[in-house]
Amino acid sequence: MKIGIIQGRLSRPIEGFQECPVNWQQEFSLLPELNLNHIEWIVTKKSFGTNPIFTDDVSRYPISSICADNLVDERIIDKEYLYRHLVWMTFLTDNPDGGTEFIYQDKYIPAEKGKTLIWPSDWTHTHRGKVDTTKEKMIITGWIDLK
Repeated sequence: MKIGIIQGRLSRPIEGFQECPVNWQQEFSLLPELNLNHIEWIVTKKSFGTNPIFTDDVSRYPISSICADNLVDERIIDKEYLYRHLVWMTFLTDNPDGGTEFIYQDKYIPAEKGKTLIWPSDWTHTHRGKVDTTKEKMIITGWIDLK
């Protein structure tokens, strides 16, 4: 089973909570310490031009998917996405101001430790994490693929 961290935030977020880390290689060296084996990569408008996913060879790193927050671009293509039907996420910490928002449903779910969300993996359930710069939020996430 793949158990990973969403949006590659294992080190201290000095460049912003939902930005690609400047020292992005360090994120992968932290995986074994936490018994994790992959990262969901983050791409934002701010980091689009300098993001290593576009500028470096990252093929040797365990990147399971790309989270393109507030960004849609033809360069972001994940063939495995075609087999993905459901997404699940469990909050590992309490953070009422750092939950998840589903855009088209106009629904905000605060982070409550132990709460699991399951939703369709299609564009109809576009979501984003709400950033709380004062309190940590940790989640575990995965997908149900049908091949």
